[in-house]
Amino acid sequence: MRYYFDIFNGSVWARDDFGMDCPSERLARQQAIMALLDMAREELPGNGEVADFRIRVREGKAHRFTAKLNFELVMLGRP
Repeated sequence: MRYYFDIFNGSVWARDDFGMDCPSERLARQQAIMALLDMAREELPGNGEVADFRIRVREGKAHRFTAKLNFELVMLGRP
């Protein structure tokens, strides 16, 4: 099956028009998780104290699921 991974970087969605062949939805979920981790590695910590990453996974035109990764740096009192 061909899955499409639309990416949200915190401000805009980038639509995936090429997709990727995955033999199952479970493998598409794993691919989305790995992609979120890669996005976080590339963007953090230089992206500031808050980040919101999302990947919307489609099979054709049908939305199957969304994977989300939220990051927030909370500063506590300094000595």
